[in-house]
Amino acid sequence: MPPGFLMQWLSLTDTITVNYRGIPLRLPHPVRFALHKLVVADRRRDSEKAEKDRAQAVLVLQAVREAGNAKQIAEIHASLPAKWQRVIEGSLGKCAEPEAIQLLNNA
Repeated sequence: MPPGFLMQWLSLTDTITVNYRGIPLRLPHPVRFALHKLVVADRRRDSEKAEKDRAQAVLVLQAVREAGNAKQIAEIHASLPAKWQRVIEGSLGKCAEPEAIQLLNNA
């Protein structure tokens, strides 16, 4: 994967707009943001930062699932190249929460 390609994928795909104190903010789709955090966590040398990235990703994915959008998580994950899918799955496997990998399932 070329340098910067992951950030390009994150910023050029689904976005949401949130109004914050009258300022419209364009943000990445929450699922894409969370999956990006998992990929980044796997690349970090600082294990504390990697753990923090994973924890944030899990919180976002749990919120998406609780909002009834588990299908979005599964679909976006499945749309990624196989290599990224494996990195994301491996990163979730390193989470403190043993059930974190289940967040990728459409159930």
